[in-house]
Amino acid sequence: MLRYIFCCILAAAAAPLLLRYCLRYSQRTLAPKQKRLLFAFLLAACAALGCASLFVKNSLPGGMITALLCAAVVGIAVTDALCMEIPPLLNIVVLVCSLALLWLDRSRWQSHLLAVAVGGGFVLLLFLCSKGKAFSFGDVKLVAAAAVGLTLPGALLALLVAFPLAAVVQGMRILLLGKEHRFAFGPYLCAGIVFANLFGERVLSWYASLFPALRW
Repeated sequence: MLRYIFCCILAAAAAPLLLRYCLRYSQRTLAPKQKRLLFAFLLAACAALGCASLFVKNSLPGGMITALLCAAVVGIAVTDALCMEIPPLLNIVVLVCSLALLWLDRSRWQSHLLAVAVGGGFVLLLFLCSKGKAFSFGDVKLVAAAAVGLTLPGALLALLVAFPLAAVVQGMRILLLGKEHRFAFGPYLCAGIVFANLFGERVLSWYASLFPALRW
């Protein structure tokens, strides 16, 4: 119980720092009400994802590292939504956390390397094919950095969450607004990364139980 309380305290400390950094990097000026709403979102997201990380991970170090990674990913999602750019500093935080997760799971290092090659390579291919119009190089770096801490199935799961989620949300926006528009893909990648880090192993274990021939 104490670790969850401690996690909420850390979230309360991290939320204002994330808010300040996101606004400073994006160079956006928000109205006081919008600022309060964004702060409330950052606080709730950091606290909820931090507690979820501690709950689902088998070890305290793994839970704390995942909580920090999720906080950085939330900051990336907010910044990308504000200015359609992924801040390099938060990407470095994701990479450092992913390297720490790789160290904790070093017995499967080959699968982690494959995750970087396949996940990062796939988004890089999309970036090159679209000439940077559909995906930015920041998206490529984000997926590559996050994939370091994921196994190959985990990285694929993150992408399988991100792409359909983006299609559904943006499809609904087009139906409601009646026109196409440019949008940031980073928040959807962030959603997939968080999902894969928190629930990836359980989802993949469940899937493997349905198809015993497939073992990760």
